[in-house]
Amino acid sequence: MQKFLAIAAFIIALLLIAGSGPAWAQGATQPKLIVSAQAGYGDTGAYLMGEWLPVRVTLANPPGGASRRVTVRVSTGSASQNTLGYYQQDVDLPAQSRKEVTLYSYSSDFSHRFTVQLYEGDTQIETADATADPYEPPTGMLVAIASSDSSLMNALKGEQLGHLSTPLPQGGPGGYGYLPFLPASSATVAHISLTDIPTLSQALDSLGVIVVDDVDSGALSPEQKESIEGWVARGGMLVVTYRAGGADTLAGFDSLVPVNVSGSRTVTSLSSLSDLVATPLTTMGSATIGNASVKADPAFTASTRVLAMQDGVPVLAIREVGQGHVAYMGASPALPPLKGWDGLLALEKRIFSEHALHMSYGANLRFSPFSQSYGYYGSLMFASYGGMFELPGLELPDVWLVGGFLLLYIIIIGPINFTILRRIRRTELAWFTIPAGVVLFSVIAYMLALGSKGGNLVAIRVNAINTAEGVPVATLEQHFGLFTPLRSTYRFSLDANSAVTEMNPFGYYQTRGTDNSPVSAGGGTTTINNVNIDTWGLRSFVAEHTAVLESPLEADLHIGEGQIVGKVKNRTTGPLQDVAVIRGGAVKYIGYMSPGEEADVVLLVPIVSTVFNNSSPELVLPPPPGVAPNQSMYYSPGYSNASNAAAQREYDRKLNALSVALYPLLDGDPPTDMNVVLVAWGPSPSTRFSVDGSSILSQEQEVNVWASKARVVATQNDQPSLNSDQVPYTVYAPGNSPSLLPMGGSSSQAYTSQSNGSSTMFLLPPGQVPPNQSQSTVPQPLPTVTYGSSLPASGLFLTPYIDFYYRLPAGAQPQSLYLNFTTSNTGRPQPGSPLDVEAYNVQTGTWDNIATINSVSDVLQQTIPSPTQYVGPAGDVTIRLSSPDRTDININGTFHLALNSDK
Repeated sequence: MQKFLAIAAFIIALLLIAGSGPAWAQGATQPKLIVSAQAGYGDTGAYLMGEWLPVRVTLANPPGGASRRVTVRVSTGSASQNTLGYYQQDVDLPAQSRKEVTLYSYSSDFSHRFTVQLYEGDTQIETADATADPYEPPTGMLVAIASSDSSLMNALKGEQLGHLSTPLPQGGPGGYGYLPFLPASSATVAHISLTDIPTLSQALDSLGVIVVDDVDSGALSPEQKESIEGWVARGGMLVVTYRAGGADTLAGFDSLVPVNVSGSRTVTSLSSLSDLVATPLTTMGSATIGNASVKADPAFTASTRVLAMQDGVPVLAIREVGQGHVAYMGASPALPPLKGWDGLLALEKRIFSEHALHMSYGANLRFSPFSQSYGYYGSLMFASYGGMFELPGLELPDVWLVGGFLLLYIIIIGPINFTILRRIRRTELAWFTIPAGVVLFSVIAYMLALGSKGGNLVAIRVNAINTAEGVPVATLEQHFGLFTPLRSTYRFSLDANSAVTEMNPFGYYQTRGTDNSPVSAGGGTTTINNVNIDTWGLRSFVAEHTAVLESPLEADLHIGEGQIVGKVKNRTTGPLQDVAVIRGGAVKYIGYMSPGEEADVVLLVPIVSTVFNNSSPELVLPPPPGVAPNQSMYYSPGYSNASNAAAQREYDRKLNALSVALYPLLDGDPPTDMNVVLVAWGPSPSTRFSVDGSSILSQEQEVNVWASKARVVATQNDQPSLNSDQVPYTVYAPGNSPSLLPMGGSSSQAYTSQSNGSSTMFLLPPGQVPPNQSQSTVPQPLPTVTYGSSLPASGLFLTPYIDFYYRLPAGAQPQSLYLNFTTSNTGRPQPGSPLDVEAYNVQTGTWDNIATINSVSDVLQQTIPSPTQYVGPAGDVTIRLSSPDRTDININGTFHLALNSDK
């Protein structure tokens, strides 16, 4: 009996121990976490290769589970090559909770799946796959639609939308870059909800257009609004519609939308929209539109074009914001009379044509193999032998030092060691003294090498900050490299939520390897963990994010007699270096500006528009004495022909930074407006990289370049004058592919002149002398750069119209506008087929006939009557050619407009 009781007691004790067992035993019985993931945009997970995309992860801790802290991770890089990094976030999961987190990833090839991994400590506990649908940049056009109508704009799929921006070849015409052949664009429609808008702005760069229809944009968080503002300023297009009785689509975009809307109103027709695309529209007696008016703030009026106005109310208005656009539609395309209208697709294509298809700097860097095949060449606008993170090369020690060291080593290890041991009669100690001597001299040799190679912990920061006039949000590309003389592991931090890509030490192609450092983000901080750096090694990264910043320069620029004149002011409390003003191929170098200083600007408006000459960076960034400008020849990562001079390395680093800053602002198309680009080297941004645990770095090197666009305006006191070849314009011809063409000439020469330490670049026809100079003082011409669009050799198809969008300075109220058209009708019609010349009346919203061309080839030189009726507040003038009998006609020739000039 006692034996039986003992056995029973032992079994009961085991059961009690199991019931209160260790944590690992309890964890084994916990319910499994539920993980699901969705990548990209829309049901298929659409994204552009090379661009950052959101990966939305849902975590559920089911009933019965204990509180847990987990790490969610997604890989970045290429599915067919190495994983290049990880993006992760720590998440606290209370018992019986459900949380959603957004991670970010990218792929440089056709990846259709992104795998999310869930870790508890160092143990992987769950995984989930997110399917995705990749598209090729820059020709892939993703249109994201947030609407209560799940079928809205589905007809856009596969259509050619937007227009391709021509990239500048690397190093200009003297470099090895070439103008790429780009295939036609193709649209993809992705239906989203506003909750899909990521808070990291760069994750929106896969999208070309976001359409918001019948959803409450006021529900967007402040971080989402800032994300959209930064995306628009970088080149995105936001389209907001109005629906009577529907959700308030405008509430969240008050800082962007160009109009105020106070309720709705009824109009008898929408003829302004039908006239815009030359397609009849029946309204069944009336239509309801938003009761809109363009905002009176000059920041809005000077940047807003009203494309269609009904009964004095804007029904289609487009505002230019930085490099992007915000469009307002006063009637929803999801409702009659627009729904089912034959001209709706033509109207949507007209709106979206304004969007420029252009790879972001980060995508170009991450997608460089693809970029090369299209001629983008890793985003470097200037070819330079020196890299962004270039360090002094290894300086070989003096030959006498090496010889003396070896001689001393031989003497001490040999004769001296033997003599001393023999004298003390302990020769057997040679077994110890010789190895000790070898170790000692090895340490000395290492210290000598350390001194020649560099024993300092060197941090290099290269920041490019792009701001936009009228937008409080700036885009930052913050590059950071750390050189260490000893093999160590570091942790980098940046006080901003960022997307981080590793670069090679030249700041060029992305590093490919297995030593990946996970990036953690959240709570306003980004960290790069476990950065292993070999002895005398360097690792470098670029972080992309947005911040509330404004340009250090304030501009007040106007149009004079064929010139841009005015002032720029240093609005900061510190000095600015190498300040410059750029418009196409014309550059005004100002140089140093002290705090609060104003500088005069006189910049010739070229008679023939040309593009920026990136083969001559010295016009924007003059090299100091003894420093060579960039080298216009093949650049190979890992090879450097630059000298070890500190000034040369700094100049090369600044050239690389300038490439980053100007990449989104300048391209191979001529200027199509009167804006200029401002460049300055100045203060550090408020966010910066730091090395955790290293409060003092032996050496820190930093450059900060600021770039933004500034508007050229006209006031009542101005007397602007532009000849017929000086007014920039864009052609929209819906019967052509591409339908939108930025126009420029091809017969100019570039000259530089020196005056009072500043340099001005003039673009003039051959033989013409720059202002205030005699023929004997004209320097030799620089290479001509004319990559911009011109009329196709086959002409433009007038099907059913061609619009010419001229851009005068904002606020211009001309006394005269002079048309100078020379047409060559090479199409099918018989001689005598007429062409109507119409001008869009911005006061009435109608198209007024101002002339008729009656012959196959004709010249029209005519003053436009009542010119102020045809110039919008943003300086826009629209002239249309159409065929009254709606016959397809092939048109060629020149089409110019003069402002207050008879030339």
